[in-house]
Amino acid sequence: MTVPYVLPMSDSGIETTVPGGRGAAGGGLGPDSPVEVRTRFDGRWVGGFRILGREGAGLRIARCSDGSALPVLFGLEEVRPSAPPVADNWPVSA
Repeated sequence: MTVPYVLPMSDSGIETTVPGGRGAAGGGLGPDSPVEVRTRFDGRWVGGFRILGREGAGLRIARCSDGSALPVLFGLEEVRPSAPPVADNWPVSA
Protein backbone atom coordinates (compact mmCIF):
# COMPACT_ATOMS: atom_id res chain seq x y z
CA MET A 1 0.00 0.00 0.00
CA THR A 2 1.28 3.46 -0.88
CA VAL A 3 1.03 6.09 1.82
CA PRO A 4 0.83 9.64 0.44
CA TYR A 5 3.37 12.18 1.57
CA VAL A 6 1.44 15.42 2.07
CA LEU A 7 3.24 18.67 1.47
CA PRO A 8 2.12 22.21 2.23
CA MET A 9 -0.19 23.71 -0.39
CA SER A 10 1.58 26.12 -2.69
CA ASP A 11 0.40 29.64 -3.38
CA SER A 12 0.23 28.79 -7.09
CA GLY A 13 -2.62 26.33 -6.54
CA ILE A 14 -0.47 23.36 -7.54
CA GLU A 15 -1.32 20.29 -5.50
CA THR A 16 1.77 19.28 -3.57
CA THR A 17 1.09 15.66 -2.65
CA VAL A 18 3.73 13.21 -3.83
CA PRO A 19 3.21 9.48 -3.21
CA GLY A 20 5.64 7.92 -0.76
CA GLY A 21 7.15 4.45 -0.73
CA ARG A 22 8.83 2.76 -3.68
CA GLY A 23 9.08 4.56 -6.97
CA ALA A 24 11.19 7.15 -8.62
CA ALA A 25 9.54 10.16 -6.99
CA GLY A 26 8.62 8.43 -3.73
CA GLY A 27 10.41 8.74 -0.44
CA GLY A 28 9.23 12.14 0.69
CA LEU A 29 10.21 14.44 -2.16
CA GLY A 30 8.46 17.76 -2.02
CA PRO A 31 8.62 21.28 -3.36
CA ASP A 32 12.19 22.51 -3.82
CA SER A 33 13.59 18.96 -3.57
CA PRO A 34 16.56 18.60 -5.95
CA VAL A 35 15.79 15.96 -8.56
CA GLU A 36 17.02 14.38 -11.75
CA VAL A 37 14.65 13.95 -14.69
CA ARG A 38 14.71 11.33 -17.42
CA THR A 39 15.18 12.99 -20.80
CA ARG A 40 12.63 12.15 -23.45
CA PHE A 41 15.32 12.35 -26.14
CA ASP A 42 17.62 9.50 -25.09
CA GLY A 43 16.35 8.33 -21.68
CA ARG A 44 19.38 9.59 -19.69
CA TRP A 45 18.96 11.01 -16.18
CA VAL A 46 19.91 14.69 -15.95
CA GLY A 47 20.30 16.75 -12.77
CA GLY A 48 19.87 20.43 -12.05
CA PHE A 49 16.11 20.48 -11.45
CA ARG A 50 13.73 20.89 -8.52
CA ILE A 51 10.10 20.04 -7.87
CA LEU A 52 7.62 22.91 -7.89
CA GLY A 53 4.60 20.72 -7.07
CA ARG A 54 2.11 18.23 -8.41
CA GLU A 55 -0.49 18.93 -11.08
CA GLY A 56 -2.95 16.10 -11.63
CA ALA A 57 -0.95 12.94 -12.36
CA GLY A 58 2.31 14.80 -13.10
CA LEU A 59 4.98 16.88 -11.44
CA ARG A 60 5.80 20.47 -12.35
CA ILE A 61 9.60 20.79 -12.53
CA ALA A 62 11.86 23.87 -12.67
CA ARG A 63 15.48 24.36 -13.67
CA CYS A 64 17.71 25.26 -10.72
CA SER A 65 19.94 27.46 -12.89
CA ASP A 66 17.31 30.11 -13.64
CA GLY A 67 14.18 28.94 -11.78
CA SER A 68 12.16 28.56 -14.99
CA ALA A 69 9.36 25.99 -14.92
CA LEU A 70 9.58 23.43 -17.70
CA PRO A 71 6.68 23.59 -20.17
CA VAL A 72 5.67 19.92 -19.74
CA LEU A 73 4.64 17.82 -16.75
CA PHE A 74 6.76 14.82 -15.76
CA GLY A 75 5.38 11.47 -14.63
CA LEU A 76 6.48 10.05 -11.27
CA GLU A 77 8.57 7.45 -13.12
CA GLU A 78 10.48 10.24 -14.91
CA VAL A 79 11.72 11.93 -11.71
CA ARG A 80 14.12 10.68 -9.03
CA PRO A 81 16.04 12.26 -6.14
CA SER A 82 19.33 13.84 -7.16
CA ALA A 83 22.38 11.74 -6.52
CA PRO A 84 24.34 12.94 -3.49
CA PRO A 85 27.48 14.90 -4.35
CA VAL A 86 30.60 12.81 -4.73
CA ALA A 87 33.17 13.46 -2.01
CA ASP A 88 36.41 15.00 -3.16
CA ASN A 89 38.96 12.32 -2.33
CA TRP A 90 41.97 13.94 -3.97
CA PRO A 91 45.12 13.81 -1.87
CA VAL A 92 45.79 17.00 0.01
CA SER A 93 49.34 18.31 -0.17
CA ALA A 94 50.98 19.44 3.01
